[in-house]
Amino acid sequence: MENKPQILQVKTHEDARGFISFLEDREVPFSIKRVYYFFGNKVANVERGRHGHIRLEQGIVCMHGQFDVEARHRGVNYEFRLDDPSKLLYIPMMSWRTIRNMSDDSVGVVLASRWYEKNDYIFDYEEFLSLEKNTLRQAF
Repeated sequence: MENKPQILQVKTHEDARGFISFLEDREVPFSIKRVYYFFGNKVANVERGRHGHIRLEQGIVCMHGQFDVEARHRGVNYEFRLDDPSKLLYIPMMSWRTIRNMSDDSVGVVLASRWYEKNDYIFDYEEFLSLEKNTLRQAF
């Protein structure tokens, strides 16, 4: 798998009753340490995320409704519309992400590769860009 933000297909089974999707640890590109979810969008045009992570990898699934995810990784901006619970958006470490355009009924689930660590968060976009630039420079 290429190390960039991308959509991964979740195993899904369909029969006369409907669908069932399932994720197994071996199909996610990291070990899952934490799961959290967001729902109950109460503010028009709200944005979630708006931060980066140094070491954390994530998988985001839209369980209900829809929302957009913008991700920046290694100097490239990516845009995704999540509206299907059989799709997992992989976000690699050292990425900035913003969730927006959430429907009122949206429910998002996030799989995280690490437990909560306050010092892994980058809330200032300019600081993130500086770290990203230094990381890219060291890679070459």
